[in-house]
Amino acid sequence: MDAQATSGDRRKRHRRAVWLVLGTAAAVATLVLAIATRPTDVEGSGTLSECYWGDAIVSIDDGDPYLPVAVWPDGLRYDHQAKAVVDASGQPVIHLGERVALKGSLVDVHGDPSRCFQERNIKLTSIEPLH
Repeated sequence: MDAQATSGDRRKRHRRAVWLVLGTAAAVATLVLAIATRPTDVEGSGTLSECYWGDAIVSIDDGDPYLPVAVWPDGLRYDHQAKAVVDASGQPVIHLGERVALKGSLVDVHGDPSRCFQERNIKLTSIEPLH
């Protein structure tokens, strides 16, 4: 009986060890996925441009040269007709081709189609002309 009891204890310990390894692997995978998919913060200077379809993009100096703007800071929007970022009253505050200081985060977007057919966009928290 002692041999059977010892054998049973080993099986239980083995099962516990397998579950511990699987649980640890799942936790590590979840952590890696969370880090890999979180937005990347961006701060710097760049240029305001348009893609072929008329949506606004920013080209970040020493960074991504082609980021469609997914979200504008409160009170701002891009006016394709005026070729400018306008404030809530419709007054241009940044013109196409102007150098800008910006802050935001890179986000992955999916849609049919996504802006400028790019999945990587920028969510701006601030943008202003560089003088």
